[in-house]
Amino acid sequence: MFKMLKLWKNESARVPLTIIGILFLLISTAVSIHITQMDLEMAQSRQPVGNVKGADDAFSFFISDMANAINYAAMDALQQMGETPVIDPDPGSQYNPGGGQIDVAEFNKNWAKGMTMHHLNNYIESNFMYNRFD
Repeated sequence: MFKMLKLWKNESARVPLTIIGILFLLISTAVSIHITQMDLEMAQSRQPVGNVKGADDAFSFFISDMANAINYAAMDALQQMGETPVIDPDPGSQYNPGGGQIDVAEFNKNWAKGMTMHHLNNYIESNFMYNRFD
């Protein structure tokens, strides 16, 4: 009892700050346990235990999302190609199909494929990499 009174009359800052630190530690532990339990409840409500098709559903959603992403990437590529078409292609370009005669139409098709892949890679990088949905 006398020790408690001594703590309250202590003028140095070590004891009150220690008590506040311990209080913060207990509060943060309680909050993290509560958040973990909420996350567990949410995961159980999203995926019922008896549903074995969960992975198939996720994969079908991914396929649908990729189909939309490819469509949008191709539209962006074709828009860019329409704004800045290639009229005189570089013979040393990676989009040149090869051979002696340069086919401008084939070059533009290859260029559109390359731009589509570029736009699709940007979409995949920004949405599906680095644990974006974790």
